[in-house]
Amino acid sequence: MYHGLFSKLAMVLYLAFQTPSEKALLIWFSIFAFQQTIPPM
Repeated sequence: MYHGLFSKLAMVLYLAFQTPSEKALLIWFSIFAFQQTIPPM
């Protein structure tokens, strides 16, 4: 159930560290907040 979420977060973190910028951090935060609002299947 959480494997997909962790792999997605890992990929986003990898991309964020590849291009360290405020936009990348904002994208990561928005994705994390969006995942928090979705009830677990």
